Amino acid sequence: MAGLQCDKRLYLESYYPGFRDPIGNSLQALFDSGHRVGALARERFHGGRLIDQPLRNGKAHAATRDALNDESLDAIYEGVFTFDGINVRPDVLKRIGKNEFDMIEVKSSTRVKREHIPDISVQVYVLEGSGVKIRNAGILVLNTGYSYEGGEYDLQRLFSLHDVTDRSRAWLADVFAERLSHQKNVLSVDQVPSVKIGPHCTRPYQCSFYSFCREDVPENHIENMPYLKADEFIALQELGIDSIAEIPLDFEHLTPVQRRVRNAVVTGEPYMDTALKEQIDSLVYPIHFIDFEAFNPALPVYPNSRPYEVFPFQWSLHMLDEVGTLSHYSHLSEGNEDPSLEFIETLLASVNQTGSVVVYSNYEKTRLEKLADRFSSLRPAIYQLIERIFDLYLAISKNYYHPDFGGSFALKSVVPVLAPDLSYDELEVKEGSHAALVFSNIVSGSISGQEREKAMDALLQYCKVDTEGLVRIVSSFKKNLE
Repeated sequence: MAGLQCDKRLYLESYYPGFRDPIGNSLQALFDSGHRVGALARERFHGGRLIDQPLRNGKAHAATRDALNDESLDAIYEGVFTFDGINVRPDVLKRIGKNEFDMIEVKSSTRVKREHIPDISVQVYVLEGSGVKIRNAGILVLNTGYSYEGGEYDLQRLFSLHDVTDRSRAWLADVFAERLSHQKNVLSVDQVPSVKIGPHCTRPYQCSFYSFCREDVPENHIENMPYLKADEFIALQELGIDSIAEIPLDFEHLTPVQRRVRNAVVTGEPYMDTALKEQIDSLVYPIHFIDFEAFNPALPVYPNSRPYEVFPFQWSLHMLDEVGTLSHYSHLSEGNEDPSLEFIETLLASVNQTGSVVVYSNYEKTRLEKLADRFSSLRPAIYQLIERIFDLYLAISKNYYHPDFGGSFALKSVVPVLAPDLSYDELEVKEGSHAALVFSNIVSGSISGQEREKAMDALLQYCKVDTEGLVRIVSSFKKNLE
């Protein structure tokens, strides 16, 4: 599958796997979640045998052959097949008859995606080339219509199975032969293919050699231009332009924001629109600075919840009054039950009835709206809070740019520039996805005792720094715009 994304990735995966980026906490969490989903899927197709031997010593192939010949087995899980130089391990083979199976590929997503089709199609090609008859090819995904009732999962309802046999065979007929021939040619040479970085590096997923391929990329590469569309990126590359500073003034596809970014990079000076002062001056005291953290487990953990349902579990609030007094309040769920009601009740009890509410992006607004839908008795109070929201992200992205932002308006890019003495570096938790992972571990009980207390403290510190960053950004603007 690597070769469908990029020739260079295919070559590196085959000959230089040690150059892969390290697997971070968030990516490992995705892998772990996928493994849990896969294990449950095997239970759905019970009566089978898991082939868990490693590929390298031939034992997995032998175990797979034994399972194929054992007609008492209703299914084979992660068997190993090789044909035409391709190794595959289909998630589930459900026996239909002698040497005839349905193939099921398990995905942690909630729908069949375009990139799933080549994956399962190649498996069909290899198995049928190995002499195994495939009746149907299906993709098993999580069913967001399933409401968990507690206890054991209802595996028939937790998953939904989608037949993609026709799509798979059409892809093999229309695309595969040419792609396979090309990939074999790529691997036959003694040189890493020369492929420039581009939108393909993150489509459909971020490449495992993402950092490796950026070791020699110039500062302010066009990849860092915010909101740059793929076709515009390619157009610039075709003009031989790699740096934002090289983009000509008359390049017609730049938006006003992108043109400001280009000019800031060229001059080395920040851009500031006069509208920014008006917006910052419009903030009403006491100014509230809030940040939420949430998690959305693939497998439901609370009764009456669904796969990937979002649960806000933590908030941080800094409040600045007119004389400059800064107060901090926070809430973090214990994780034992659905945190939503306690989350919103404690937040509403902590905010003033007046004063602006500063957030960074529309995430907090979206979560508040969802909570208002769930808890109708709190709806008026929630919407009274929503009406006071001021999105600092929009104010900055429309009216300000500093060349040190590196093309990003994300809070983690803006804070180091506008509040340079406030750092995330020493924190145990440094980003939202990691916060969600840590809370998931608390909920699952995989950490306890002192480790759990340490994790709770790390979450509190992280969320607090986020809202302190908002305070510092606004304070910086107020000082410099006087």
